[in-house]
Amino acid sequence: MTPEELRPLLAVVAEQVSLAAADLAQARAAAARVRQELAQLGKTQAANADLAAAHMAERHALWRQKERGRLSAELAVRIAEAEGRATALARVAAKKEALSELLGEAEEKAARQRHRRQDAETQLQEMLRPLAGRYR
Repeated sequence: MTPEELRPLLAVVAEQVSLAAADLAQARAAAARVRQELAQLGKTQAANADLAAAHMAERHALWRQKERGRLSAELAVRIAEAEGRATALARVAAKKEALSELLGEAEEKAARQRHRRQDAETQLQEMLRPLAGRYR
């Protein structure tokens, strides 16, 4: 082939090389964009993972607060029950004290009656002694 015949072929080849170079540049730009998007996606995924971890930590904290609240409620019930028992025990202790006082008063009264009876018996014996001597 002569150079004159090769020129149109070389022009077509040069155009094809130019188009291929442009396609290669576009592909490189697209690859750079894809890499950038992947990096951004990685950052987004990392940020999403951080958000998910923060959300889980917040949920755990809320669960712990709820659990503490439940335990606090149970503790409040137990405290109320203990206070009720303490109040009942205080009432029993007060009744016991009152009964002890009544028992003490009753024992004192019984002791006074015993002394009066003994005094009355002694007086009766003293009064009967002269009579007993007469009738013997």
